[in-house]
Amino acid sequence: MLSLLFYLLAVLAYPVLDLELGSSDNGELAKNTTARQAYELMKKGFGPGSNGPLLISVKLSSPAKPDQKNLNKIDNQQKQLNQQSSEQEQQITEQLEAEGVPPDQAADQAKKQVQSSTKSKQQKLDQQKKLAENPATDPRLTKLQNAIKKTDGVKSVSPPVLDKKGTAGVMTATATTAPASNKTEDLVNTLRDDTIPKATKGSGIQADVGGQTAAYDDLASRISDKLYGRAELELAGTLHLRSRAVVDFLDGLVARRLEDRIRHFDATGARPCARLVLEALLVA
Repeated sequence: MLSLLFYLLAVLAYPVLDLELGSSDNGELAKNTTARQAYELMKKGFGPGSNGPLLISVKLSSPAKPDQKNLNKIDNQQKQLNQQSSEQEQQITEQLEAEGVPPDQAADQAKKQVQSSTKSKQQKLDQQKKLAENPATDPRLTKLQNAIKKTDGVKSVSPPVLDKKGTAGVMTATATTAPASNKTEDLVNTLRDDTIPKATKGSGIQADVGGQTAAYDDLASRISDKLYGRAELELAGTLHLRSRAVVDFLDGLVARRLEDRIRHFDATGARPCARLVLEALLVA
């Protein structure tokens, strides 16, 4: 009977193993609601993951610094451009002077021509240098950013934004799937357990995955852990109560049998010692 009860409870509890917990996103709202319409517009324009981006918080053991190698590379490109411009100015000046243009006027015209021809290159270098001087280009941060970007399920990663001290920052990672998707939950676990630990190992930075989407996954995980533990406790308590009920039933049955035997001995005049033995068993 106890075994049958156990199997019955196990069958009833089996669906709990496939129970999925978490929060739904606005994609499950009615289509006539503004929240659902906004969700669809975001999905169409930027992908489903844009409705619940992941926030990657970063803590640095030392302030972030610009990538010096990249700065040196840009400086060398600037020197090469300056040298080429100087050579072009000299050639144009000589040509103008040969045509009878006064030296001062020829030099001025040559300078303007060279500046006009190299304007786009100079603007590009200026922009590159401005970006390179940003502490967010710290190699530790770019390594982490590139690792997250290459992870399956990630559509894009924004450049890190740092605080004034340069010791804390945040990135925004956009998944290719919706916030409530199981694949998004898998992505959060992959970033936490594999991608980020490998990218930050020995770099002196700590990175964590947060945001509303990740928070819902964490909440669902905690509820799931508590639920399974509570279910195990309830099952154990139920089995204990049922087993006690069975034991009490058997005890009552045996006690009635002993009382019947004692009455039988009283009626037949059996030996007192046998009656004492039965009474002792009954008390026990």
